[in-house]
Amino acid sequence: MRFMPLSFLSGGETLAVSIFNSNMQVLMTAGATLSEKNINRIKQFGIQSVYIRDEEFLKDTIDPDSEPVKDIINPKVRQASVYNIKKCIETFDLKVKQQKKQLKYGDYGMYLAKDITSISKSLIKEIMQSKNTDISMMAIKNVQDYYYEHSVNVAVLSVIIGLEMGLKITELENLSYGALLADIGNHWLSTELLNSPNVFNAAEFNEIKRHPYLGYNYINDNTTINAHIKNLILQHHERLDGSGYPKHLTSDDINPLSKILMISDVYDAMTSDRSYRVAHSQIEAIEYLMATASTLFDFELTNIFVRKIIPYPVGTYVLLSNGQRGVVLENVPDYPLRPKVRIFSDSRTASQHKFIVDLLETNNITIKQVVYSISAK
Repeated sequence: MRFMPLSFLSGGETLAVSIFNSNMQVLMTAGATLSEKNINRIKQFGIQSVYIRDEEFLKDTIDPDSEPVKDIINPKVRQASVYNIKKCIETFDLKVKQQKKQLKYGDYGMYLAKDITSISKSLIKEIMQSKNTDISMMAIKNVQDYYYEHSVNVAVLSVIIGLEMGLKITELENLSYGALLADIGNHWLSTELLNSPNVFNAAEFNEIKRHPYLGYNYINDNTTINAHIKNLILQHHERLDGSGYPKHLTSDDINPLSKILMISDVYDAMTSDRSYRVAHSQIEAIEYLMATASTLFDFELTNIFVRKIIPYPVGTYVLLSNGQRGVVLENVPDYPLRPKVRIFSDSRTASQHKFIVDLLETNNITIKQVVYSISAK
């Protein structure tokens, strides 16, 4: 299957992955044939990209049973986590408001802690049981539920880094817990601002930058959640050189777990469709993280993370540096940027077997970019 922006669909494609909202309602089921009408319906939910099944002519090229483009965790667990995190935060907020209105005290934070702990442990268990934690799939999110879906994905990505580092289970739980609550401060920002179809101007961005403080203060005032988790909420937008927010902390002052969360948060935000832009590709996110490692992000952590990403999953259409287009057939362990590619036209550089270019052996050719059509037009 292939990741496709909706703007490249012409109708007649087959949806490969079901689309849900955060209430666990199916918006469109895998296997459905896409038409202009249901493509427009998908757009109305703020979704700009989907996964589609490969065209008929690729069936003889790619073995669907070995297709590695898959979610790290069971999609049902992911959807349940999104639903549960939304439900428990909304319930907690309602109870806190009722408590203040009635001038009564009740430790509703205890129930929030119980619910978040359950979600966190479920995600960690799912990841630890996974046979392969390589990141080949970009999670599809909709505008309405973006921040809940984002929080779950950041938790998953952060735990993957934590496992690679050999963190203890208590540290993994704190890391996942903090990721799930990191953006809770957005609850006090206007929906119009968060879902704006335009890039934020300076005043809007200053408003957005309030959410770590808002979230930290809300959790600090209404729960007994431990300091490690509260620091993750407060620090997930800090940067090593002090250019982050809200406190402009530098490397030595940033919690080690926050340094993990910072990387996961940026990667998932970049590779997600937003109301004002389509998702960046995985390779674009990798290039950004590597270019800013040591200045914005921890160098060692960044290297650990990017080694887990498969930027060109099997089935991806690519444009090669020699101007030819092809489809990725196979990824090579430890060399994610040098896969085997089947080109769509004759080439002197290709082997005689189905015109396959092994980029690990053909050093003078590289992948220039991901494309969404065989045609060069």
